[in-house]
Amino acid sequence: MVSSRTVNDASDQIASGSSDLSDRIQNQAATLQDTVMSMDMITQTVRKNAENANEASALASAAKNKPMMARKLCRRPWCR
Repeated sequence: MVSSRTVNDASDQIASGSSDLSDRIQNQAATLQDTVMSMDMITQTVRKNAENANEASALASAAKNKPMMARKLCRRPWCR
């Protein structure tokens, strides 16, 4: 026959295990939130880098075309 002490001990072990599991789940949830925030920051940084790269490309293209336009203009009679 199972004594009340055995039932009580088993109940205490279950409660302790449940509390430990709850703590671990809360820690995992907090870590996951941190990960989500970090990924958000990375996403924002990548978007900003892409915008900056597009702007740099446009500026480089414009700078490349300026000397060509100047050479074309200087071929005209009034430039000599």
